[in-house]
Amino acid sequence: MFANGTQENLALLVAKAWADPAFKARLKAEPKTVLSEMKIDIPDGVEIEVLENTPAKMYLTLPATPSSVRKAKSVAEASEACPSCDRPGSFQSIYVPEF
Repeated sequence: MFANGTQENLALLVAKAWADPAFKARLKAEPKTVLSEMKIDIPDGVEIEVLENTPAKMYLTLPATPSSVRKAKSVAEASEACPSCDRPGSFQSIYVPEF
């Protein structure tokens, strides 16, 4: 969904939200506008919701199912059908920070 270079912009966006409460509030209220200003393009028709993990509550975001996996009948088949599932940033390489 995101273009090249976007990962760096997303990292900058997170750092800015951590450091600037006003920016974080605006990001939560107007995510598409803020993302656009950060050179992160969101396709038309895509809704963005900003959620924030806390020490007491964490969100697990499931990515959209890749078309290569939709016909899989087992976890093994799904894993084989998704060659990108073990790349950095995928569900297999999630980093959960300590609070």
